[in-house]
Amino acid sequence: MANMDQPKKTVALLTLGCRVNQYETAALSERLLAAGFAVTEDMEAAELFLVNTCAVTAESARKSRQLVRRCAAKGATFVLGCASQLEPERFLRIPNVRYVGGNGAKGAVCAAIASPPEETVCAVGDIRRIPYEPLSVEGGGRLLSGCRAYVKIQDGCSARCTYCVIPACRGGSRSRPPEEILAEARRLAAAGI
Repeated sequence: MANMDQPKKTVALLTLGCRVNQYETAALSERLLAAGFAVTEDMEAAELFLVNTCAVTAESARKSRQLVRRCAAKGATFVLGCASQLEPERFLRIPNVRYVGGNGAKGAVCAAIASPPEETVCAVGDIRRIPYEPLSVEGGGRLLSGCRAYVKIQDGCSARCTYCVIPACRGGSRSRPPEEILAEARRLAAAGI
């Protein structure tokens, strides 16, 4: 009989890009830990891979694709973030990529990791129609350090700077209710952050 206390599998959580991606990966880390998975940043120790991609520059998008290919060569890979939001088809063509989600409904990737699909799933939606996703960090997942954490208050940007890709990959500004922000900050402080 299997030991129920053992983690289901080990998932490598790899994040490229901004603090928003780091925050979202920390929130997903907590959800995966709560679901019984072990999480790591060590690609060699993992059976499954979750890559949160970046596309702020062409070079960061290239590095995102490169990292996804490296992960997919090792095991089932799940892709989120800005690069996959802008160019999902490029990630869908990579063998062993099981799930491509953009910047909407990031929490749904946890269900895909829990029960990896046989065929690749594309869950990238129209970013203009995606509401603010209520991801939060409780303090028990992967944090920047033992005493610091980010608190996400807004997603997207409504400025249309000619050089910036953020509105195209994250949508317009959508803010989190102030009471949720304060509640998260209090929970993090209570956890010693």
